[in-house]
Amino acid sequence: QTAEAISAAHAQGIIHRDIKPANIMRDTVGHIQVLDFGLAKLVSPPDDIPKGKHSTEDSTGLVFGTVSYMSPEQLRNERLDFRTDIYSFGVLMFELCTLKNPFSSQSQADTIASVLNHVIDFEILNTSPCSFFKPIIQKCLERDRSNRYASMDQLILEFGAVQHGVAQ
Repeated sequence: QTAEAISAAHAQGIIHRDIKPANIMRDTVGHIQVLDFGLAKLVSPPDDIPKGKHSTEDSTGLVFGTVSYMSPEQLRNERLDFRTDIYSFGVLMFELCTLKNPFSSQSQADTIASVLNHVIDFEILNTSPCSFFKPIIQKCLERDRSNRYASMDQLILEFGAVQHGVAQ
């Protein structure tokens, strides 16, 4: 449901830019909600929003968000696309499966260095109850965004294939 909610935002041309556990909630009927679009960017407006009324970069050069969930390109303040949320979703999945954020360090500077340079220990996923998601998580956490899923919809299809294979 989280992936579907992010995909729905992407379909509206919105990059969330702050996917993390604190922004994922379950409502009273059990549906997952993605919250806090305060850092979101409109990158490709739907047809009913006039062109020229959106931006893809912060003109300040400042980086906003929770660094242990940010993509390398977000930390470098590069032009972002939807794959930045896919990376953050991968961090979220890694943490859900291992109860450990792969990048958290004692200081923000160390965490940034970890996101940019740390070799992730994906082997820890082998002993996780959700080890079957390891290839998906690895692809989400590719530092080179061209090696990640091209869209959340592509990731959702992969989820379905993995879940269907596990259920058999």
